[in-house]
Amino acid sequence: MKDLDRGCHLLVATPGRLVDMMERGKISLEMVRYLVLDEADRMLDMGFEPQIRRIVLEDRMPGIGERQTLMFSATFPKKVQELARKFLDNYIFLAVGRVGSTSENITQKVVWVEEHDKRSFLLDLLNAAGLRNGNASRDSLTLTFVETKKGADALEHFLLSEGYPVTSIHGDRSQREETEEALWNFRSGRTSVLVATAVAARGLDIPNVKHVINFDLPSDVEEYVHRIGRTGRVGTVGLATSFFNER
Repeated sequence: MKDLDRGCHLLVATPGRLVDMMERGKISLEMVRYLVLDEADRMLDMGFEPQIRRIVLEDRMPGIGERQTLMFSATFPKKVQELARKFLDNYIFLAVGRVGSTSENITQKVVWVEEHDKRSFLLDLLNAAGLRNGNASRDSLTLTFVETKKGADALEHFLLSEGYPVTSIHGDRSQREETEEALWNFRSGRTSVLVATAVAARGLDIPNVKHVINFDLPSDVEEYVHRIGRTGRVGTVGLATSFFNER
């Protein structure tokens, strides 16, 4: 709060927190000249559209002609297109690669695995990468996605019992510090396996993720694109393996 009181040239914020600060009179947007909306599709998926509209349209934010607005999005669904038309005037659309598709640097595999065999198959993949007992380095991290918070905890405990350096992140982490510690351990390679729910992992940019495993397959293609996009970043190559079955 002291930093805000002194003013700043660059402010990074989540929509909900920014609206809260605006309503408390701690922040004014009347001098904004550059507005950046990063991961616009993710923010819409998480229900932040009212807050985004409030920030851009209903306060003292300079109008379209008085500011430069940039929107970044891995996918370009109809909702993002509508926001672009509302927030930008005669905008330029720049596509890096194929919009809404996966990177060519990622090798994708879909494997039929019965539900009761998924843990065993996961162990085979981790063993093949040499991840047991902390033998791997920070240059070969594995990110494993599950659908539920309960599933994340259960899989973490199972892998720990099998001797793998693992941690997890999900929405029920009681303290922000716990999540930050888990991410630091993963980034540094102290725990080379991270189990995460999709919501908790949104926006993560962790170098050296070599393998993304969809232990639970996502329900839509856009979520799949976001998940496996955690690897194969900035010119590096990566592997994505998805478990698939009738369930």
